[in-house]
Amino acid sequence: MYCLKCGQNIPNEANFCSNCGNRIINKGSAITYQDKDVIIKKDNNLLGFIDRFSGQFIIPPVYSIVGNFKKGLAFVALAGEWGCIDMSGNNVIECKYYSIQWVLDWDLIVAIDEYRGSDSSRKNVHYSFFDVEGKLIFELDCHNITFRWTKGGIVFYIDANKKKKGYFIDKKGENVFKKEYDYIDCIDFNNKTKGIACHKYNYGQKGYTIDYISFDLKITETEYIETSYIIT
Repeated sequence: MYCLKCGQNIPNEANFCSNCGNRIINKGSAITYQDKDVIIKKDNNLLGFIDRFSGQFIIPPVYSIVGNFKKGLAFVALAGEWGCIDMSGNNVIECKYYSIQWVLDWDLIVAIDEYRGSDSSRKNVHYSFFDVEGKLIFELDCHNITFRWTKGGIVFYIDANKKKKGYFIDKKGENVFKKEYDYIDCIDFNNKTKGIACHKYNYGQKGYTIDYISFDLKITETEYIETSYIIT
């Protein structure tokens, strides 16, 4: 833990700071720490952030749960509903979501509206994607969502009908290929490429198109597959 007077790193069992002699009280109240300047502290069973040197609250203890600051933002919960604040305590994303998380290590945040659970019969869940300024980038209604890493990134999701669909996005949430694929297979496909096979169905017609995409997000080949049946 840290001394709130001088900022010296001291053992958790210390009664006095070895650097400035400050008496350590309320040991354990500094639950965790992140940047060099702030510490999470509990007061009356609510959490806020204090300045590590003055010990004064810079973000008042009004939250039921808080996370560490990352990229100048912290995820916080009010009455069990999650949102996001900046270092000044300003709301970046309103506390109204069931859960919230970073997308990989990108400057992209995803918030979920409701509990999904493991029951496959549940309805779709609403996902909202934000940038680090709290701007809504895009939204998806789907059964489940999984993030996979490439140099540019992949988001692919499964809708309520269990059809695997997906977008390719960059770190800002921009749709790289400006389209949604109807099925994505992230394994080698017929030994054609070590990458991703992306199907785009021609509904009402006999056939579909496959884009073969490498892991650095380049379309290496496009193939049209004719079928004996009409795709519906």
